[in-house]
Amino acid sequence: MQYHVADIVLDSASRLVSGPQGRLPVPRRVFDCLVYLIERRERAVARDELILYVWKRSNVSDTQLAQTVLRARRLLRDDSSEQRQIRTVPGFGYHWVGTVAYAEGGEPDAAATPPAISGAVADESTADVPPHPPLQSRTMADPAPPVDLRQGPSAAESPLVSPVLARWRSGLWLAASVAVAATILLLKLAATYLPSGVAAAAAVPRRVVILPVEMDPAAAADVAWARLGLMDLLASRLRAQGLVVPPSESVLAALAALPPPPPGTALRPQMLQVDLLLQPRLSRLSSGWEFSLEGRRANGADLHLQHQHPQVLQAAAAVGDTLIANLGQIQAGGSDSSSETALRLRAALLGNELETIRGWLAALPPAQRSDRETRYLAAELDYRAGRLGESRAALDDLLRDAELAADTAFRGRVLAARGSIAMRQRDDAASERDFAAAIAALADRGGRDLGRALMGRGGIALRQQRLADAQADLSRARSLLDAAGDDLGVARAEVNLALLDRRQGRPLEALDQLQSAATRFGNYAAINELSATLGSIVDLQCGLLRWDDALASSDRAQRLLPRLIDRQLRTRVLHARAEVLLGLGRLAEAGATLEAVGREEAAGDADAARSELLAAELAFTRGERAAATRARSVLMRIDAPPDLRLRAAQILQALPSPLPEFAMAAMENGPVEDVDAWLLRGLSHQSRHDYSKAENSVREGLQRATALRDLREQRQAALALAGLLSTHGRSSEVLSLAAPLAAQASRDYDTALLFARLHREASDAENWRTALHRASALAGERRVPESLSLPWQPEDEHVPVPQVARAALR
Repeated sequence: MQYHVADIVLDSASRLVSGPQGRLPVPRRVFDCLVYLIERRERAVARDELILYVWKRSNVSDTQLAQTVLRARRLLRDDSSEQRQIRTVPGFGYHWVGTVAYAEGGEPDAAATPPAISGAVADESTADVPPHPPLQSRTMADPAPPVDLRQGPSAAESPLVSPVLARWRSGLWLAASVAVAATILLLKLAATYLPSGVAAAAAVPRRVVILPVEMDPAAAADVAWARLGLMDLLASRLRAQGLVVPPSESVLAALAALPPPPPGTALRPQMLQVDLLLQPRLSRLSSGWEFSLEGRRANGADLHLQHQHPQVLQAAAAVGDTLIANLGQIQAGGSDSSSETALRLRAALLGNELETIRGWLAALPPAQRSDRETRYLAAELDYRAGRLGESRAALDDLLRDAELAADTAFRGRVLAARGSIAMRQRDDAASERDFAAAIAALADRGGRDLGRALMGRGGIALRQQRLADAQADLSRARSLLDAAGDDLGVARAEVNLALLDRRQGRPLEALDQLQSAATRFGNYAAINELSATLGSIVDLQCGLLRWDDALASSDRAQRLLPRLIDRQLRTRVLHARAEVLLGLGRLAEAGATLEAVGREEAAGDADAARSELLAAELAFTRGERAAATRARSVLMRIDAPPDLRLRAAQILQALPSPLPEFAMAAMENGPVEDVDAWLLRGLSHQSRHDYSKAENSVREGLQRATALRDLREQRQAALALAGLLSTHGRSSEVLSLAAPLAAQASRDYDTALLFARLHREASDAENWRTALHRASALAGERRVPESLSLPWQPEDEHVPVPQVARAALR
């Protein structure tokens, strides 16, 4: 079969590729990648599926695959921005979307390999629900991202489900069941390979979801803890047998995000592309307890198990043993050693009943309080309540227990928990030691706990700018969490990987990671984490000067405000929106947004500084005298981050207004890797009339901004250079340095102003008028400086640069 794509012909039989100039040399893997995607153009292809076909093995890095796709795109004159032929499906793989013609006039045969089982993708418009989740939703095993921070799981990913995981609209059960693949929430579960020879009716499920226990009123009154405690117990026992079962907290988050189906309806697994749904039930009998388990299989062979026993735990354990034996004749036994006390505490933690736990712990006899699992859960209670010192001390005491050395799995969990606490306390050395020890203890077990420990150590490496170490740990962590079905863990890893990508000059890749994480957080109604991740997306899109995209992301974050309780997160959503509105020239809306910020309670010094800076920029753009006062107020804040200090200093320089002496001294000190710090040094040297040092500093900042592919920072550096060099007749030099920004002049007002100014000074009338027209079209409520609207005159050489460019120096 010959495939014609644009002016390229791929012959799958001869494995030859031809172009207008004749035969083209194409690496084997690039050819295989292209043909595989083309022949499966009707669906997206999972990353692992593509790797297995192209490399014939699975241990291939994301970088290797990305390089192969990059070469395939280059062959077709496609790229990761346009994606005319090969579209990236964030968090999943790739999809051929280009036009293909066939030399023989027919369609290619269907793929020999069976299609991946379809999962469901939450509708992003209804998933409006990141940097840190609320304290109560993160366990000690979940290391926090080092900073406040792609489309969701694709249809070929394996899902997380529950009987209430479909969005029922207008009571239309049939319509909802048809549309369920596009609207339910899924937890991704990895395939598990189990012994063959199992009867078809009892085939081993690859995807299992356990739901909270349904209880009759008598049971609910006597053992309320069993609803979540026995759910978690059963899930733990199945995981111990090698099955991949999503974390209980992820299932609960999913259930909380979605409304239940109509009464009397039962969700069948085939509607959700799931192999087995397990619904436990507990009933009170006169002689004890009955624990039953309804399993709904995709192949129609449902199962029903039950056991009666005077004790709740024994009834549940017996059903668990029977289930394990039923699932592919796996060896039964190895029951969970959790006591009822531990299960009570775990259930209460899952339900975020912190005060209930505190009361139970106080009432426990000393012997039960000394149980190691109880001690661990007590430490988790302190962690969630923000008592980090008490939690760390309790874990220290637990690690001194001689019996703990023999249980490497439990010791690994405790070490990782202590590492997470040290991380939040900014004790990086202790945190890294604990995470490394946890990784060593858990190395032979793999799974979710190891993934979380790796993510913690990777986060420390990222914070310390050890990017290669961070890449290794975070990539491995994401793979382990993905295989363990921990979708929220995957999302947190993606947030960290996005920050890593951004620091390595890969903003588009970072955007993919953040969009994937946002969709996952939205799927699980992780409102706090979603809002912070959306804030990071907005900031990144502003950095790429994609103001319209940033506005769309801000709109989505704005819809979360009624559901956000944390005032700091609310303030940051509003700050991000004001930033975008200023970038679009929608000044009245920006002012109203900043007024809304003022109605929020103070959320911290950094947030107060950003409010003041945004107000200064609004006043400056409107030509109000308050701009100088507000900008100087930002510079007076010692704790203001470099980006805010830079923008405040640029306002004062453009007015012009003298920079405070103490601020200039502070501006000359800053992280050497920080672009803003270099530009601040340049401004400080310029204010002292040391133009040589100023130029060197700004050039260094421009070079670093270019390496990071941060267009906003590049624009800031180019504006600073224009202010330095134009007065010395070196506008053409600035124009050459700013050339990579030329394409942005059609969508960014300040960039258009910069080029209007430079072309005017170069007496290039045609390009001056073009840039001026673009600036006028992008101005919104801003006024284009009159000085830029007049042709260049020799006397303009004596006009101070800031007065000529003040509107471009926001």
